[in-house]
Amino acid sequence: FRSTLNSTRKCAPAVAGAAYNPASYGLAQAVLAGMAGFTVSGTFLTQGFTWPLYILLALSTAIARHVVRRDG
Repeated sequence: FRSTLNSTRKCAPAVAGAAYNPASYGLAQAVLAGMAGFTVSGTFLTQGFTWPLYILLALSTAIARHVVRRDG
């Protein structure tokens, strides 16, 4: 959650400035919303071992690496 939240903050138009990319910002927001939704549903549904968790973690890592490379 921490890296996805940091990526979302760094991709925001006010922070990114000239490096603002709407696709990166949208992806970061979507991954954050997906992780929040999965966590909420996982509290009362047994979804601990289903594939969406691993896809969300991979997307979270990918957007974090993208932000790090973009910022240099």
